[in-house]
Amino acid sequence: MNVGKGMVVCNVVDTIPLSIDWSVDTVTFNRAFVPQAQVTSYLQALEVEKDAAIALHKAIATYDPTQAIVILIVGNGAVDINLLQDLAISPAECYKQAQQRWVEFQSDLTTHRRDS
Repeated sequence: MNVGKGMVVCNVVDTIPLSIDWSVDTVTFNRAFVPQAQVTSYLQALEVEKDAAIALHKAIATYDPTQAIVILIVGNGAVDINLLQDLAISPAECYKQAQQRWVEFQSDLTTHRRDS
């Protein structure tokens, strides 16, 4: 797990249909952590609008990485930026639990996938 300030990036590979049923459908995605020092070049590569980039830099500069998560989701031709805060558990504990229980998140994914 990477630590410190930065953002979690989720690149959604699949096109997400409007009628997706999140209880059974899955989407392919890649995830990565972009450290604060690399955020500017990452946003430039995505051609994120200047105002959005400024807001994202401000969020990264001021959030507490032990209590919140900055996440950028890229998919369906859109970029969505969120600050997840007031979490029930710390980001580090969330990561730890997800790693320990990853098989639960992977169970039967291929059998439930619908073609879009």
